[in-house]
Amino acid sequence: ILMRNGGTLPGRRVVVAGAGPLLFSVAHQVMELGGRVVAVIDSGRRGDWLRLAATLAWDPARLRLAAQWMTRLRLAGIPIHHQARIAAVHPAEDGLSVTISGTISGTVAGTGRQGTAVRHYGADAVACGHGLKPTTLLTRTLGARHRFDAAGGYWEPETDPSGRTGRTGLYATGDAAGI
Repeated sequence: ILMRNGGTLPGRRVVVAGAGPLLFSVAHQVMELGGRVVAVIDSGRRGDWLRLAATLAWDPARLRLAAQWMTRLRLAGIPIHHQARIAAVHPAEDGLSVTISGTISGTVAGTGRQGTAVRHYGADAVACGHGLKPTTLLTRTLGARHRFDAAGGYWEPETDPSGRTGRTGLYATGDAAGI
């Protein structure tokens, strides 16, 4: 919502994490607004994207757009990690220290590396989403309070109308806030 409707970056250096087709859209939006995508952390498998591409074959315009986004990320040398997750986020002198773990299969400028590993990235913000379902992994990891939305059948972080959680400096908006 910050980027799409307001043209506002969540930070200059952004880790984009989660699952689903919106990952690369968000990464592209960060770049379009002048931000730097530090890494894309995809909890899904690379094969999931191949199946999605087969589905998009029926929508050539969207397939072309998705291919352009992927190409732009690869040409920029942005690491794309599949079957990975955010393990921790900690304050650092220059922003945040983001730790990822899992089966790290890097796709950096077209090279493929695979293995179980832990990697660390410096960032100003983490954009985290799991498709169109609310995800609370990051807000729970960072200690925000949550409430259960019985009508929606999911947990969401407790926020004020501006998206502020009870944790100083932690905001939750969009999918992460149950929208």
